[in-house]
Amino acid sequence: MMAALQILLYFFWLYFLVKIVRQHYFFRSSGVSPNALTTFFLFKVLAGIALTLLYTYYYTDKTKSDIWRYFSDSVIISKLFFSHTKVWLQVISGWGLNEPEVFRHILNTQNFSHPESDFVTNNAFIIRVVSVLNILTAHSIYANTLIFNFLSFVGFTALYRAFSTFFKAYNRMLLAAFFLLPSVVFWSSGLLKDAFIFGSMGMLFYCWLHTSLPAAKRIAYLLFFASVLLLSKLQVLLMAAALLPILPTPFIRINNKWIMVMIVSYAVALFALREHIVSLLCDRRNQFIELGMQEQAGSLFSTVPCESSNTLLQMTHGFVDGLLQPFLWNTATYMNTLAGIENWLILGISLAVWIRYASAKHINYRLAVFCFTFCIVNLTIIGTTVPIAGALVHYRTISIPFLIIGVLSTVNLEKFKYDINRFLTLIFPTKS
Repeated sequence: MMAALQILLYFFWLYFLVKIVRQHYFFRSSGVSPNALTTFFLFKVLAGIALTLLYTYYYTDKTKSDIWRYFSDSVIISKLFFSHTKVWLQVISGWGLNEPEVFRHILNTQNFSHPESDFVTNNAFIIRVVSVLNILTAHSIYANTLIFNFLSFVGFTALYRAFSTFFKAYNRMLLAAFFLLPSVVFWSSGLLKDAFIFGSMGMLFYCWLHTSLPAAKRIAYLLFFASVLLLSKLQVLLMAAALLPILPTPFIRINNKWIMVMIVSYAVALFALREHIVSLLCDRRNQFIELGMQEQAGSLFSTVPCESSNTLLQMTHGFVDGLLQPFLWNTATYMNTLAGIENWLILGISLAVWIRYASAKHINYRLAVFCFTFCIVNLTIIGTTVPIAGALVHYRTISIPFLIIGVLSTVNLEKFKYDINRFLTLIFPTKS
C-alpha cells in the first residue's frame, strides 16, 4: 500500500513540476523553448534516479552515502510529525534541542546531531528539509530527489538567464554549461546540498544582475537566497558575496576606481583573517583525511596533514588537484575514471577553443576576471581541503560552468559560432 502511494505521489510531483517548467513565466521568459527546457529537466530527473540507484545497489553501504545518511535520519524525524508534533516542530526549527524529550528522540539519528564544527558529517540542514518533504512524498527517496532536481534546475535556469545578458546573440552557447555537462547534471540531481547551492546561487546572481526588478523585492530576494546559501554552503556564500560587487552588469556602470577599492578591501580583509582562514582550511583537510583513512577510501590521494607552516604549499598543490584530479593513471573506480575523462576533455576543449578564438578585441575583462577568480579560489579551497578524488569530483562541479563562461568571455564568438555551424553542416548536411 505504501509503495503504491509513493509511486502515485512521484508521478503527481513529476506532472506538477513539468507543468511549471513549461508554463511559468520565469521559464517561458528564459528564451529557451518549453520543449527544450522540459527535455533538460527530464535529463536531470533521469540523472537523479541514476544517482540514487548507484548509491543503493552499487555502493551498498548506506552509512557511507550522503543521500542515505540524510534520508535515513529524515525518516526518523518526520515520523515524529504524527506521534510527537511538538517535538517535530522543535527539531525542525532548532529550538529546544537540548530538552530531554527532544534529545531522547534525536539520539536515534546517526548524523543529525553531529556538531556544526564537523564540516564533513554535519547534515542538519538537509535532514530538516527532507524531513518536511517526507510528509508530502510518503517517505519516498525518489520523490524527494525529484523535488531537489527541480530546485537545482531553477538555479541553472536562473544562471543561464543571468549570464546570457552578456552574450546576446550567442547565449545558446551557455546551454551546455548549465544543462548538458554530465558531471554537473549528475551531481546536482541527488538528495544533496547541491540543489540548494545551485538553486540559491543561481537566484542570487539573477536578482543581482536583473535590476529591472522593483528595488524592495530585489533586496528581499537577495537576502533570502543569501540566507539559504549560508545554510547550505558558507564557502560559496562568501565567494559570491565577495565577488558580486565586481561582476559587470548590463544595467549598472561600475568604474575602475570602484573595482580598485574593492580589490584593496579584499586584500586587507584576507590579510586580517589569514589565521582564521588557515585554521578553517587545515581543520577541514585533516577531517577529510581522517574520514578517508577510517573508511579506507580507495580514492584518497594524499594523507599529508595541513599545518599553518605548510598551508601555502598545500594550497598550491590544492589548486592543481582541484583542477586536474583524478589523474587517469591513478583512478580507483570506474566512476572516477569517467569523471577524469570528462574533466580532461572539458579542459582540453576549453584550451583549444581559447587558443584558436582568443581575441583581445572581444574580451569582456570584468566578466572574465570574475569567472576565473571564482574558479581559481573554489578549486584551490576544494583541492586543498578534499584529498579524496571521489568527493572532489562532486564538489568541483560548482566551478565548471564558470570556467566555460570565463573562456567564452575571452573569445571571438562570431568566428566560433561560424565554425560550429560549418562543422554541423558537414556532419548533418541539409538536403537541397
